[in-house]
Amino acid sequence: MSLSLAQLAQVYQDTITTCLKAQTDTLQPTAPEHAELMTRAAFLVRNQAVTFTDYNTQSLTLTAAINDVATFHVQIFLANQTVSCTCLQGVCRHRVAALLALYQYNDSVQQFLETWRMPPPTLRTPEAWRRLAYDIVVHNTQEEHHFEGYNLHYAKQRMMQEATRHRPFEREWAPLFELFMEMHIIYMLWERLLETKSRSFHSGRPAFTKLLDNWATTCCDLMDVVGHGPRLFALDPFIDAIITCSRKFITTFTTHAVTRLTVYEHAIRVLAPHDFLAERDIFSHPSTDALMTIYAQEGELALDAIDVELALYFLGMEATQHTPYAKALIAHLLPQLKDFIASLPLFSREEHALAIYDIMLNASMDEEQEAELFLAFGTAGLRPYSHFLLRKGRYDDWVGLHILYPSSLAYATACGLQELAKLSPKHTLPIYHYYAMQEIDGKSRAHYKSAVRILRAMRTAAKRSGQQAYFNDYIDTLQHEYKRLRALQEELEKGNLR
Repeated sequence: MSLSLAQLAQVYQDTITTCLKAQTDTLQPTAPEHAELMTRAAFLVRNQAVTFTDYNTQSLTLTAAINDVATFHVQIFLANQTVSCTCLQGVCRHRVAALLALYQYNDSVQQFLETWRMPPPTLRTPEAWRRLAYDIVVHNTQEEHHFEGYNLHYAKQRMMQEATRHRPFEREWAPLFELFMEMHIIYMLWERLLETKSRSFHSGRPAFTKLLDNWATTCCDLMDVVGHGPRLFALDPFIDAIITCSRKFITTFTTHAVTRLTVYEHAIRVLAPHDFLAERDIFSHPSTDALMTIYAQEGELALDAIDVELALYFLGMEATQHTPYAKALIAHLLPQLKDFIASLPLFSREEHALAIYDIMLNASMDEEQEAELFLAFGTAGLRPYSHFLLRKGRYDDWVGLHILYPSSLAYATACGLQELAKLSPKHTLPIYHYYAMQEIDGKSRAHYKSAVRILRAMRTAAKRSGQQAYFNDYIDTLQHEYKRLRALQEELEKGNLR
């Protein structure tokens, strides 16, 4: 080398510091594996296990040999401020050790480690915390490959991990800090998605919907912890900032209305120092006005501003049940339900139909409205309609429905076949016959074994309904009709169906 190692470290002091911070910024002092990594890296430096072997003046590349459990080679590319290691791990103790070995020529390694273990405390104000959240979001969304837009869950998880390094140590402050960061990081992340055309499509994808659902659950749980914890005066400005952020979710964004309203409603109900009547005087929005009207039990709902998802959300609230608002919401909802179901992806229609049916169970509907509800579901409503027919004791209609729309025995069971077998065993006989014939038509021993299992269930239902003689005649007819199918005859004999 034309320069000594100490001189080289001084010339590239800023580069070495930048590389070292890039390696250690992703590590958390509270994580045992990260703390162990830093300890081992410092151990390698102190025990002179780092030897610099080569310096390429043309590519400005410095190579070091690390004598660990094996010999690893670290290359420090001073020109583009990157580091590589032959262990091929993302962040490893060998990279950190090589950088610390250079860093010690300019500053104290011990001081660096102490600073890393005890990061400088953030100014404890809502503005400082908000700025911290902003810096974290901006840092993690500067570049598309760093942002990893295809996996929002891990992008958000990484941001929360960075924020955790600045969490206050006091027990009463920890859940408040996490709630504050959850609210502001998601708000700023969502805002940046919409600001960039190349990323805006992420906000409409299922991954983002799942992210918001998990986020809403986390926020509501943290609000319960904060709301039931000690209410210190020092916490009030932060709680006010969280409530303000929940209002901004309502006014800034237009999609995922139910998730946004869920977080807002929980914030006002658990954290706000006033009731919903006072909140209505402070903040007004069509969706929140409807929420306040229901909680206050006074005034009329502005139904024009309520779409299908919001109507279902309001119907599911305990405050709505057995009130005139429930009837108004049902009358508003039913005409729109068919188009809403049709607009959903095929794979999710039945799931939504079941969820809507569960909500409607607590609503008072007349027969005409019930018919309109299930007509709106279409074929996606087979399961909820099946449960409805069982609840009403309309067993003949249940059987007719599943003969008209046959599927599989497993699906019929999910629609209440076992319950029907307990309530009215005789009505299950034609269903069992249908599925047994399906298996026999498969014409293989495996299908015949399945048919015999179904026939055993049919025999049990026949005994319970006092039709054992009918079942014996049925088996005789079956054996006679399929007498040429030897494998079937053998399985019927093994099944001891008489």
